[in-house]
Amino acid sequence: MDLLALLANIKVALAGDYRMIWPHDSKGEFTIKSFYTVLCEGSSDIDFPVDVIWRSKAPTKACFLTWAVPKGKVPTEDMLKRRNFNLASRCPMCRQEEEMADHLFIYYTGVSGLWYLSCALLGPDWVQPHTSGEVLTAWRRRTKRGWLQGIPLAIWWSTWKERNQQIFEGKARSYPEFKLYFLKTLYSWSQAINDGTYLNFWDFVDKINIDSARA
Repeated sequence: MDLLALLANIKVALAGDYRMIWPHDSKGEFTIKSFYTVLCEGSSDIDFPVDVIWRSKAPTKACFLTWAVPKGKVPTEDMLKRRNFNLASRCPMCRQEEEMADHLFIYYTGVSGLWYLSCALLGPDWVQPHTSGEVLTAWRRRTKRGWLQGIPLAIWWSTWKERNQQIFEGKARSYPEFKLYFLKTLYSWSQAINDGTYLNFWDFVDKINIDSARA
């Protein structure tokens, strides 16, 4: 139908105040939040668990790493190859599979052990998700208490630090040492949200069991 024909039947009141109305907000006001919601309609990004990352008490570097992993922004060898770097890709941790983000942070035997260890501390059985984004979403659903949601960040940060140590320093921790490094990382972060009360390491492990019962 012709636009002029549509407008012909519309009567405009000359009196009164006029203002622009943003149709995607209940008050008719434009906000960045409502604009972002419109942009993300139909996109999986709207379900991205940003609260797990940015509301944690982890160091900023660890938060950025955790944000980058599901986005495919971590400089693993598969990402560098997509940018036309010619590399003989091999995971520095297992030295068997190609180094890919999901392999390094989910499927590699050592990091899988950390996931199962964490779930053993928390109680529930763990069904391993297929992608790193699904890991964060599943963990957010499983744990509601603040610092427990930082466990994925501690796992991935410990894994990334171990990976870089093996590549750039030629040093590798044994699996028991790697597991202890993860627990100590989580322990050091937990002190920031412990209401000023110092816990020794073993009291911290007991706190995991107590808080997980409330999660």
